[in-house]
Amino acid sequence: MLTWRSYTNAAIANEQYGAIERATADDPGKDVVLVTTASLDALRRAYPNYFLDTTAFLEAVEEAIA
Repeated sequence: MLTWRSYTNAAIANEQYGAIERATADDPGKDVVLVTTASLDALRRAYPNYFLDTTAFLEAVEEAIA
């Protein structure tokens, strides 16, 4: 499951990031990340693993095998 939040204020984003990271510190199954991007599409391209997109990985494996 992926949950994302959008912020326009960097200070508030950092504050919320810290709070969420502390709240989930004891849960090894959760990753809390803070990224900056121009759009959701740019986020998908930069971090495809968070969207369960294995396309780039499979292409790299196929290229390595070839």
